[in-house]
Amino acid sequence: MKRYVCASVFAVLFVAAVTWAEEDPDLRAAQHDLESARSHLEAAAHRTAGSHRAQALEHVTKALGAVREAMVGETNAERQEQRQDVRAQERELRKEHRAEERQERRERREAGAPPAGAEPNAGGTR
Repeated sequence: MKRYVCASVFAVLFVAAVTWAEEDPDLRAAQHDLESARSHLEAAAHRTAGSHRAQALEHVTKALGAVREAMVGETNAERQEQRQDVRAQERELRKEHRAEERQERRERREAGAPPAGAEPNAGGTR
């Protein structure tokens, strides 16, 4: 009976590991707990024999894989989101800079000043 309970618990952990993908601290805790469970199952291998322990070990291994995939997927998604945020900020800054340059050119034209970079009296008159 103990073996059935153990296998059921690990199957539930496998399903739960997939659903915990949104919260990184929880994923890390799940990974730690699953690694601990795996080491306990491996240590019990010499005391017990049977397919239930092997099945439980298989479920734990699958759950660990799912947790690791979720952690990698979450990290990649976070990086991609950060890159998109940085790109959006850069676009906004470039847009503001262009608007400031247009405003400066407009003000120079209205004041009758030569465009920026033009040499005054380029025609040789003083």
